[in-house]
Amino acid sequence: MVGNAKIEPLATYRIKARVLHAERYRFDGVADLAPLDLGVGWGLMSDQAMASRSTFSNATRFLSWHCSDPEFPGEAASRCISNMHLLPATDRVRDRLLEVREGQIVQMAGYLVQVDRPGMNPWTSSMSRVDTGNGACEIMWVESISVVR
Repeated sequence: MVGNAKIEPLATYRIKARVLHAERYRFDGVADLAPLDLGVGWGLMSDQAMASRSTFSNATRFLSWHCSDPEFPGEAASRCISNMHLLPATDRVRDRLLEVREGQIVQMAGYLVQVDRPGMNPWTSSMSRVDTGNGACEIMWVESISVVR
């Protein structure tokens, strides 16, 4: 339990990815648990040259991205991008998460989770790296994070 929220681990999770977008939250209904969302990319979207051809934004915890280049492999890229809702396991991890900047390569370890809180529908992590759309976000209990470069 974290406050009045039950955090249920679904799977051990590790990821190494490029930070495409970072969005801090202070006032929404889960900001106390997940103060940061990261839009991350792996595979072809871990390449800065590819990532810089797109623009990224986040509104109400939904990551959006756009590339106007008709030669850009959009369908393939969409399977290499995720919005991650990050729940820090400790204050130290929280501080490290809030220092992360766009363009950095980060490595994180912890768990994909489901969050149950009174008055809120269950908030359940995606269990696939290649899904897209509503429900495709990873909700991660972060036990460690490091900036690789």
